[in-house]
Amino acid sequence: MNDKDLDKLISAALEDEINIPEGLSERLENKLSVYQSAVAPVKKSGKFFIITGIAATVLFCVGLFFALNFRSQYSSEKFADTFQDPVEAEMYAEKVLLMVSENLNKGLDSFEKAKENIDNTNKVLNNNLTIK
Repeated sequence: MNDKDLDKLISAALEDEINIPEGLSERLENKLSVYQSAVAPVKKSGKFFIITGIAATVLFCVGLFFALNFRSQYSSEKFADTFQDPVEAEMYAEKVLLMVSENLNKGLDSFEKAKENIDNTNKVLNNNLTIK
């Protein structure tokens, strides 16, 4: 079938009058109205999300503004020297490092004791559970 024959068939189909059964349009409208009433209405929460998003963005920008503008004011106070004498600062640092070292050694000692207990338990279990 070539294009001319196809065009003739389509034009003939379009020229024919289509007979719609009587009452069909009313029945379709009734069915559609029943379907539309059965469908749950969509909640209008879109505005809420838009307003919430805008408010969050504004708060973020205000917080960022204050954080960047007042950062230099507080950073000088935060990192100020606590000791005027470097020798005194060195002695205090040594004291702190010694205290940290002692506490770390206490923790490692208790860990060693626990490891010995676990090793002894494993030996006992291995000796008793070994299949002979």
